[in-house]
Amino acid sequence: MAMSLGLGGFWPTVMRSLRRIAPVYEEVNKTISFSTDLRLRSEAVADKVYEGDVVLDVGAGNGVFTKILLTTQPKVSDVVMLDALPEMLERAPQDNGKTHRVVGVFENMPFRGGCFTLAVAGFALRDARNMKQAFSEISRVLSDPARLIIADLGKPDSFFKSAAIALYWRLVAPVLAFIKHGPVGYEVHTIYGTYRRLPPNSLLKTLIALYFTKVEVVEKMFGGVVTVYAEKPRRK
Repeated sequence: MAMSLGLGGFWPTVMRSLRRIAPVYEEVNKTISFSTDLRLRSEAVADKVYEGDVVLDVGAGNGVFTKILLTTQPKVSDVVMLDALPEMLERAPQDNGKTHRVVGVFENMPFRGGCFTLAVAGFALRDARNMKQAFSEISRVLSDPARLIIADLGKPDSFFKSAAIALYWRLVAPVLAFIKHGPVGYEVHTIYGTYRRLPPNSLLKTLIALYFTKVEVVEKMFGGVVTVYAEKPRRK
């Protein structure tokens, strides 16, 4: 099984598109997801965020997942929002010292080991340059025990479902975004490139299980979206 999964050399192209789309990122997401993106994030963290958690929002973008998390559990201790693009983070929330913005990449996080009790990632980890290294880093910065929650695009193991979803990301989503948001909306065409490089959902579970236990992958929208809950056990 090849574990060099990720965007590789396609990563700079995706970063350029995200940088251009940053001013309308949330609005474009609503358009191409038919306003389901916020619901999917909310469902992912429901009853899974605890009082006192120190949270890492991996690939935080403009902080939309952090906003949902703080609404779900306002008594978390701190939330650190990590993203590679300052243009995204400058739009993220500042909550009286509880939220913190850090520029960095998934594969080389600027944190000491074991400093977070929860990591969340909303529609972000598919943009990792190297997925195996990204999950290794997430595991490193999480404490023992800790949890990982992901909401992201999925790739069904079924060829026909996967092909239908690929068609949506290749043709339909860019047209919808262009009609609603103009040329900047068309930048979502790079999502198709990230989808092509995604591991099938079963392989994603296997990859996460290299670093976490009790990995639960729930397929939604015909497998085109997944939510993941995983645990890092207490060290014996």
